[in-house]
This record gives sequence, structure tokens and C-alpha cells, in this order.
Amino acid sequence: STSRQALGYISDVVQSGAGFIDTMTTVKAISRATDSEMESLSDTAQSLGKATMFSSQEIASGMQYLAMAGNSASDISEMIRGAAMVANATGMELGGKGGAADMITNIMKTFKLESASAATVVGDQLTAATLSSNMSMQDLAETIKYASASMVNLKRELPEVAAIAGTLGNAGIQASMAGTAMSNMARYFGRALTDTSSDAYKELRALGISISDVTDSQGDLLDFGV
Repeated sequence: STSRQALGYISDVVQSGAGFIDTMTTVKAISRATDSEMESLSDTAQSLGKATMFSSQEIASGMQYLAMAGNSASDISEMIRGAAMVANATGMELGGKGGAADMITNIMKTFKLESASAATVVGDQLTAATLSSNMSMQDLAETIKYASASMVNLKRELPEVAAIAGTLGNAGIQASMAGTAMSNMARYFGRALTDTSSDAYKELRALGISISDVTDSQGDLLDFGV
């Protein structure tokens, strides 16, 4: 009946509220946030719950995963916005292993990005790369996982790495396959630039390409798009 449906709805709301409180309590314990910081995080979770397809409880779960990854309360406040926007735009899970919060944490640490960059830089760039190419956000995350170390050694930044991943994705080369290809490419380019006895260096010379053709005045490799 209508009364039973109403009682069921009230019960769901109460349980959801209790779950939110429990999760935020866990976030506080892990991150060692102050009462004022927790009040701010709670406000953020509820506002994002209204602005995205995720409930406040799901936002809180994403915060918990960020806390488990060693982020401070202020970092969580910045990063959860980027994670929620990425997950909302691409339909991926927000929390949990391999979710948007986990992915953004790993990528930001790899590229040594500040937490304030989570929404405006990382979130926007990853979302744009995914939506404009033939790959999912999970594909992109897997590509970056395999390619990032070698790319960072060549001083490549996230937008360029994401763009290369998208180009490979459009050719049907995705996820770990794309990441492995990018990592190999980066290593060979590194050898071509520094090891004059390597086959990579000799191949560039055979093609009539000198080091100055592919590097700037500081000796750093030009954007791969160039």
C-alpha cells in the first residue's frame, strides 16, 4: 500500500544517511582531519551529490578511497571534485579499486601534480581525451599505467600522453597494448637522443634526422605531435 511504500522510502533514507555518517567517520579516522575539515568535506560530498549522478554516500566512498591512498583532507576536497566529474562524464565507477578516485590519485602522483589540478587539469584533460577518441576511461588509465614512467623520463606531460593514447585508441590499439607501445617508443627515443652507439640513434641518422631536429634549445624532446 501507499503507507508501506512511504515507510520503505523513509527506511531507505535513514539507512543511506547512516551509511554516509559511517563512511565520513572512517574518512576522518584515516585522514586525521579536524572537525572543521570534516564539516567542509561533508558539505562538499552533499553538494557534489546534487551536481552529479552520484549520491552523497557514493561521494563519501570516493573520499574514503582517497584517504586510504594517503591524501590529506585538503587534498581530498580538491581531488574528489575531479574524480566525480570524470566518473560522471564517462560513466565509470567513482570509488573502489580502479575507480575514478583511484585513477586520479595514481596519475597525479606519477606526473607530480598538485591536488588543486585534479578538476581543472587532470579531470578535464582525461575526460576530453576519452570522449574525443575510441577508448574508454579504463583504457586510458591502463595505457597511462604502462607508459607513464618512460614518458615522464622524457619530460612528457599528461596532455601529450593522453593525446598519444587517443591516437592509438583510434587505430584500435588500446589499454595495456597502447601503454606498452608508448613505453617502447619512449625508451627508443631516449636511446636515440643519448646513446650514439645505439641502433635507435643510427636509424634517426639514416633517415636524415639530427638530434637538433627533434629537440628544443634546452635539449628536451619536442612535443610528439610536432
